[in-house]
Amino acid sequence: MKEATYEAPAMIWMCDQHNQLCFANASYLSFKGTTLNEEKESGRMQHVWGDDLEQTKKNLESLMAQRKPFEIRYRIIRKNGKTAWVTDRAKPFYDAAGNYLGFIGVCNDVTDKIETHLELGKQMAELEKIKTDQEQLNTIVTKISSGIIITDTHMQISWCNPGFSNLSGYGLKEVVGRNFHQMMESHLTEAATIEKIETHLQKGINIRTEIAYQTRRGIDIWTDAAFEPIYDEQSVLKGYFIVLNDITQIKRSEKEVKKQIDHLKKLSFISSHELRHEFAKMLQILYTVKLKEPNIFHYQSALQDIEKAANFINKVIYTMNDEINFATTSNISLSHILKIELEEVVLIDDDPMVNRLNELVLEYAMPGTRIQKFYDTATAINYLKDQPSIKRTIFLDLNLEKESGWDFLETYQALNQPWTVMILTSSVDQDDIAKAKQYRCVGQYLTKPLTVAQIEQLQQLRVDKVA
Repeated sequence: MKEATYEAPAMIWMCDQHNQLCFANASYLSFKGTTLNEEKESGRMQHVWGDDLEQTKKNLESLMAQRKPFEIRYRIIRKNGKTAWVTDRAKPFYDAAGNYLGFIGVCNDVTDKIETHLELGKQMAELEKIKTDQEQLNTIVTKISSGIIITDTHMQISWCNPGFSNLSGYGLKEVVGRNFHQMMESHLTEAATIEKIETHLQKGINIRTEIAYQTRRGIDIWTDAAFEPIYDEQSVLKGYFIVLNDITQIKRSEKEVKKQIDHLKKLSFISSHELRHEFAKMLQILYTVKLKEPNIFHYQSALQDIEKAANFINKVIYTMNDEINFATTSNISLSHILKIELEEVVLIDDDPMVNRLNELVLEYAMPGTRIQKFYDTATAINYLKDQPSIKRTIFLDLNLEKESGWDFLETYQALNQPWTVMILTSSVDQDDIAKAKQYRCVGQYLTKPLTVAQIEQLQQLRVDKVA
């Protein structure tokens, strides 16, 4: 019988009346990768998994001591290094006289069953987690104020959340199957914006932009719209996930702020161009009269008082402009001063009186220097083209009736002549100052009236550069 049992496919083992292993068949020994002697010496515990060893040993001793049928499950390390789950089913056996002879048991490999059970448990846990996540997502999507839409690849709506219904005025049943853009088209949205969105989505690229839509009640609203492509497991585009946030109030605020800024700039222009131009002219007259050294003392005293008053008003205008434009300076250096000895000075201003007054100041400060006066930019440009080699400095007013000083700068810079342009203007507008910096031909930004001190300062800058 033992020979037949030894060759049996089932893994069979036997213990004697002292509960010591006395037999294990070939299937048992082959499965565990051990010998009968090794099993006897270890009490079948040699290959039990370390974490299970102590508890398995105690359980076996207790069960055998009771001499009742039992079943026990534990892990072993096979000879190939793999872990296996096994179940021992055993029962006591006796001789004809009823004397206890030991236990006979069958060891079954239940690894696949256990691992399947464990895997099933993991999958059930994952499904439960997914279910919980879906419930949480449904709660969030339902309660979130943002409008959420899911469409197919043709922008046909398949689902929307309550947030979108609150935003648009359309219920879920009303929007399913309708084209998202066509349904909420607004004249405020430029065609280029729609085209940009469609181009991105056709390429499977997400995009976020500001776009206007029209609600069911015909009200135009501005939204911050995020479009996200949806792909399946094979990376095939299936549709789009769209999130809309209402930014109408923000856009209205931006529009109002822009209006206020435009209004402030108009005020700045009035203070820095129109008002100050006349004050600059008055200051120039007073300054020129002083250069002639009048003999009548009380006239000179009166002129001094007028000059003080005009200067005070001028400071007030500067302050107004600084408050409006957040300006910090009215006279800035923009580039190098020419390292040359001048042969002539060119004056460009459409006000004959200002040109004449500036000429008098230059004659006083730079005696012997030739002065050319022009009242429009076209005549000045023609002269400069015809006489390109004369070493000169050009004083240019920005606000001319025909072509502006900016037009002159564009044309003159294209001539690539090396002679520097000095902006001489009544404008203290910071936008003008910043714009002047963009022209490489501009050397200084000066504010009217032109004074001997300004000219001396320019000459000193030139001397310092040469040195």
